[in-house]
Amino acid sequence: VILTGSMDGTAKLVHMNGNILGSLENASESVETVGLCDVLPLAATGSVDGSLSIWDVNTQRLRTTLKHDDSVNRLKWHQDSPLLTSVSMDCTVRTWDSRTGECVRVWKGHQEGIMDLALSIDGKTVVTASDDGCCLVFAQ
Repeated sequence: VILTGSMDGTAKLVHMNGNILGSLENASESVETVGLCDVLPLAATGSVDGSLSIWDVNTQRLRTTLKHDDSVNRLKWHQDSPLLTSVSMDCTVRTWDSRTGECVRVWKGHQEGIMDLALSIDGKTVVTASDDGCCLVFAQ
């Protein structure tokens, strides 16, 4: 299964053969980042409207909506874990538990919006890249 995001605020679940399996619709603005969990049948979408939506892939139903104060630019699921980390134009890095919707960690340090992130394999280190021209390393 492939997950795509679109400027129309939707995300599509697509079979490898190209058939659209379903549409995930919860954002009021462009979906900028998407990801599939590798341990649970969950998907996540992040939007310019600041929403981070968690979806049940099997039912294609919204489980919960999490919020940043500005555009969600990138999300990454932790390997072998229900945790995901997102970065935003609100200058924060947030780690979430997708099962409960709880924000389990917030990091700050950038002066401008964060555009991208990389996670270590164990999920304990996050490296971010920002419009402030800096890369920061955050560790648990």
